[in-house]
Amino acid sequence: MHRFEATMPNELWQSDVTHWRLADGTEVEICSWLDDHSRYLLGCTAFRHVDGDDVVATFCARARRTAGRPPRSVGVAAVAVRVAA
Repeated sequence: MHRFEATMPNELWQSDVTHWRLADGTEVEICSWLDDHSRYLLGCTAFRHVDGDDVVATFCARARRTAGRPPRSVGVAAVAVRVAA
């Protein structure tokens, strides 16, 4: 199996959503972003329910706090974040 991997840091970001139950029984969805090359976790945010707008908002927040937007990103559940070159 060959895994695609970005050749440079900040070239490609990936997002994923994890479903989690807190100790009090509350269900949350955790949206995380990581750099594909370094596997560095850029950030994660917990929501009661995450939707496409939340994924885009967390992407933009991470871009403002890091080295800027990557040329490409891949998201969850067919939510694609297109970044202008």
